[in-house]
Amino acid sequence: FWPARSLHADLLPISLYSMNNLFGKLREPGYVLIQWVEGLDVPNYDVVTFPDTIIQVLLEPSSESISLGDRAWFDCKVTGDPDAEITWTKEGEDELPDNTQVMGNRLLFVNVREDNGGIYKCHAKTKAGPLETRNVLNVGIAKRKRKRISRKKEKRAHKEAGNNDKKMKHSSSIFGTWFTSS
Repeated sequence: FWPARSLHADLLPISLYSMNNLFGKLREPGYVLIQWVEGLDVPNYDVVTFPDTIIQVLLEPSSESISLGDRAWFDCKVTGDPDAEITWTKEGEDELPDNTQVMGNRLLFVNVREDNGGIYKCHAKTKAGPLETRNVLNVGIAKRKRKRISRKKEKRAHKEAGNNDKKMKHSSSIFGTWFTSS
């Protein structure tokens, strides 16, 4: 008795489990407008949607090993929602350390200190709801590199030092034994 419905370009098919097949249109994220319902179906339906995109929050550190004095950063990448709002927190702290800067989706550490170590969270307000991810910043002690002189330079330096000793002995013999200590 009801006229058959055909899907137009402005209608998206949604899967509804009820006694009849229903068609609706997605209006905004999280809301469905049911356009055609028969009799007893009005209060009794479940909506199952399959989104086109999957929203995930990925955290990428600049390096796995950070030393004191280094420059480091975390990048928070939200896939599936380019308009997501990003905020950063450090677990157990009210504010981020004073040597950090938030630049877009990046948390930048300038001149890393020992007290920068800890768990940092990226909070993303997405169209699917709030999401968060966390990463640990481990700060190691910087290893001092010793400057090593090559073997040739060591031999040359040793040889030159030996020549200087000979010159000193030779030059002191001009004055005789008056100026030498006995």
